[in-house]
Amino acid sequence: MKIAFIISGLGVGGAEAQILALAREFIARGHCVTIISMTGRCAHVLPELMGLQLIELRESKSIFGLLSIAVKVARALREGAFDIVHTHMFHANIIARLIRPWIRCAVLVSTAHSNVEGGHFRTLMYRYTDRFADFTTNVSASAVQRYVHIGAAPASKIGVVYNGVDIEKFSPDMGVRERLRAELGFSSREFVVLTVGRLVPAKNYPLLIKAFAAFHAAIPNARLVIVGDGPLVSAVRELISASGLSDVTKLLGRRNDVREVMNIADLFVLASKWEGFGLVVAEAMATQSPVVATSAGGLPEVVGDAGTVVPSGDVQALTFAMKSIARMTPEMRLRLGRAARHRIESQFSLSAIAETWLRLYDELLLKRVKMHLS
Repeated sequence: MKIAFIISGLGVGGAEAQILALAREFIARGHCVTIISMTGRCAHVLPELMGLQLIELRESKSIFGLLSIAVKVARALREGAFDIVHTHMFHANIIARLIRPWIRCAVLVSTAHSNVEGGHFRTLMYRYTDRFADFTTNVSASAVQRYVHIGAAPASKIGVVYNGVDIEKFSPDMGVRERLRAELGFSSREFVVLTVGRLVPAKNYPLLIKAFAAFHAAIPNARLVIVGDGPLVSAVRELISASGLSDVTKLLGRRNDVREVMNIADLFVLASKWEGFGLVVAEAMATQSPVVATSAGGLPEVVGDAGTVVPSGDVQALTFAMKSIARMTPEMRLRLGRAARHRIESQFSLSAIAETWLRLYDELLLKRVKMHLS
């Protein structure tokens, strides 16, 4: 099967990481994958895989940039003659739909990666271009329900396909834990709270820092580690300083070894205002870390009963949940971490999610064939 992934850009984020992981999985199963990145430069080190082609357009999101993208994407799709064109995120979803009449494309699938992709205009764009897509998916049931409710997609043409976690890549490793904690200056007695995510409003770092300040007052050996970069880095740094937490907080910036860094955590926390799936939470769970997350987007679906979910924006609930886990015995935290990993293995493994996608592609291709024959 020839599959084309189209995405707005291959920067740092859960959607981007998921596409690359699926590409590797599909190629391992004998399929050919082309990734078309519309804007910016690829922020990932791509593996040398036979059957993987990357096309970087490096355009802007200006009017002229989008027109150029549409022309270049249409040309690439006509030349590729793909069986499946699978687009990700708003701009890629809409552009591929609008050029559908001029491309050779057996099946077009659109995937949104959040329950909040923008305002009324974007909803209308989804609604009025839906006829050009064979199917739309989102990464959580709550997001799908919202898209149906606001009229972005009809219930008959949208469904849930969760993100998948490579459970071999993300797994507990005591050797890595000890090495990295030593490199970062943490002793075995210090309780490390980890979060991973871009420094953007959606991740609600002010809430996390406020909760950690109260948490640290009760748990003096606690340390906070933030992995990620973004436009709010200066504001986050200033807030940490103003909260008197500079000596107990490390801002590590963007890291290429997140799967290893996950191992340093005694507790993983995500304080988001809104989310799609919350891939970093699933990755932390796979690494056998206890997790506390807000109720944003699909996070409750990911965490289930293998961690703690608190109301989004509730600093007291977040602080209380963090304290509760810190005050557990090491044995209790280990049991909680093992339950978290078991949940990811049983419900969100990359292999199972890849199989779900391939079944969906086959169903949509068969439906197309039947339509042409009738």
